[in-house]
Amino acid sequence: AGPNAVIYTTEEYQHLLFAVMAHYFPAPGASADYCNKPELYDEAIAHIDTFLTAAPAPAALIAGMDVVGRVPHAGDVKYIYLTKAGPGPQVQPAAESLLDPATGNLIPPGPKHKRMVIKN
Repeated sequence: AGPNAVIYTTEEYQHLLFAVMAHYFPAPGASADYCNKPELYDEAIAHIDTFLTAAPAPAALIAGMDVVGRVPHAGDVKYIYLTKAGPGPQVQPAAESLLDPATGNLIPPGPKHKRMVIKN
């Protein structure tokens, strides 16, 4: 994957996915600085052995990931953002745009623009 990877899964597998991420791409520090849902990430870490060995995670899946020789290194993944798929494209008021509709140039963000702050 590139610098911004997207992984789609169902809610049923989110703990398994977090456990896999925690195992192969450990957090460099506090989970609250690494994930927008630190309570779910911490739960995955607390039960990592269960999530990585229990159904529906077949042993072959974990063995297959181990075969590639990935050495876990904290900090390889900067941030994990857990979200749900939304309703699709939405028409927003021009005041919420980050582009000037007349020129297509960037405009400075205002108070209505959301910003995610990722700590180093």
